[in-house]
Amino acid sequence: MSWVSTSNCALQYDMALSQHDMKNLNATGWQFGMILTPEHVWDAFIIWTLLHGHIKHDLLLQVSNIGLQKD
Repeated sequence: MSWVSTSNCALQYDMALSQHDMKNLNATGWQFGMILTPEHVWDAFIIWTLLHGHIKHDLLLQVSNIGLQKD
């Protein structure tokens, strides 16, 4: 485990994995990119934190399917 910024985390992923995997996915018609951004890292951290907190307190996490993510 290491302490890295979201930018460095995304950069390390992109350098190690995204370009290699993208070549294979283009041939299958994959419509989404493989580039990881700092925003993706922050989103994942927030989601993991919410899930972990709810599991720890034996609560059900309910998320709306409408509205903006920031709300």
